Amino acid sequence: MSRTWSPAFLADLRRFTRCADPHDSLAAVLNVAREEIRDDVRAGIVPYDVGGFGELHDFVDANGYGGAFEWPDDATWQDNTPGDYTESHWRFWCDVQDSLHLWIEAGSLLTTSEE
Repeated sequence: MSRTWSPAFLADLRRFTRCADPHDSLAAVLNVAREEIRDDVRAGIVPYDVGGFGELHDFVDANGYGGAFEWPDDATWQDNTPGDYTESHWRFWCDVQDSLHLWIEAGSLLTTSEE
């Protein structure tokens, strides 16, 4: 993930994930998202054999996994921040979803059904 991030976005991301580095933030968010998905599989909300991230939307609003809907209320983007913040925010969450898709596609949820 070699990206140029908006400084305002990075400040909010650090605050949100408590990680200094964007790579660490991505890893932290992915860990939370994977556990949330596993929890939904265990609860019977999401079937263990979904084929990718997009299929999760048949059962839940998958865009919220990893805390995307819990972004700080006082985040800078709330103040009509210029497009570089919005672009950074969008790219970060797309990276999260792309990574989750690859994780699911690799069969990671298949073992969840056995837990």
